[in-house]
Amino acid sequence: MKLLYFLIFTIPFIGFSQGFSPPRNNVNVSNKLFSQRNQLMQHQHLMKTLQNKLAADEETLVTESNKADDLVKINEEFNSKLNQLNEELTNIENDSNLSAEEKLKKSANIKKEISTTQSKINLNSKKIEIAKKKIENIKKRIETSKKELEEKKKKEEEEKKE
Repeated sequence: MKLLYFLIFTIPFIGFSQGFSPPRNNVNVSNKLFSQRNQLMQHQHLMKTLQNKLAADEETLVTESNKADDLVKINEEFNSKLNQLNEELTNIENDSNLSAEEKLKKSANIKKEISTTQSKINLNSKKIEIAKKKIENIKKRIETSKKELEEKKKKEEEEKKE
């Protein structure tokens, strides 16, 4: 019995006397793991944000391109209408069956329509220019976002290798 008590009380001290290192402080290990996990989550959040930004820019690029295409079609319709009005004007001026007053009235009406159509064409042309500038800016943003995303991915791969 005495031998048993002796062994129970002396065995723990024998380990320390032989130079075994004490167990590591678990708080430092868990803090380090927590900070690494935090950094990883922040990095993943940043990557997700960049991907979302890129997707949103690509969607706006599509919508702006569609708007620009629609404006070009409308401008083409106005141009064909303008050509038609110019033909009507020349037909009225060359028509010998109409009196001078009728020619003046009809040509005045057609000239008003021509001027309104031309102003619509000018307005649409400005809108087309603005849309093209927007498209260029969106394309530049997409390119920079793609480059930034690639850099982040390369950085992440390098960190994984280390």
